[in-house]
Amino acid sequence: AELGYRVLTKVAQLTREGLVRSAHDLSEGGLAVALAEMAFAGGRGAQIDLRMVPKRGVIEADEVLLFSESNSRLILEVMPSNVQHTEEILRGVPFARIGQVTQGLRMVVTGRNGRRVIDEDIFELKEAWQKPLRW
Repeated sequence: AELGYRVLTKVAQLTREGLVRSAHDLSEGGLAVALAEMAFAGGRGAQIDLRMVPKRGVIEADEVLLFSESNSRLILEVMPSNVQHTEEILRGVPFARIGQVTQGLRMVVTGRNGRRVIDEDIFELKEAWQKPLRW
């Protein structure tokens, strides 16, 4: 609980300083869903490397990193010009730069073994995500 509080306090500071362009919690669907929803909202793709995701203990499966749900973990989008200041503020809590927004329209995720585990058009992902909701 204390770590979660420290993380949220630092994210609140980043937000007050205008350093966060967008943010998403990992509580419903984990990292994969949060990244997809951010891509849908922004109309941009992303390149993500799961080898860079901070983890506790031994995590063998990419699926665990992609779909593990936690309300104390967040993904932040920060402009490249604000990365250094953002990292200075986040010192003392677990964080990592795991990827970047791209100008393209693809969600590309590299797994822990260096192979692509996701390489999809964001509009196709959005269609698959919304289709079950259409009655």
